[in-house]
Amino acid sequence: MSQLIVNYTITRLIDTGQFQFENKTISLDIECITDDFDDLHEDVVTAICLKVKVKSEQLKITGIMKVE
Repeated sequence: MSQLIVNYTITRLIDTGQFQFENKTISLDIECITDDFDDLHEDVVTAICLKVKVKSEQLKITGIMKVE
């Protein structure tokens, strides 16, 4: 199990037809079996979607840091 600190942006469409961007940080405990970044990215997006209740299309991962 690895602890990750993830920075991400949520994009939301507001009533005026404009986009609202929210920058957030979350700490996740994820089982990192492989060193493949694409697999890790997919696992991180899935975990954030489940915790924050947003669609993956609304997320942009801006940084991942592994805490040892």
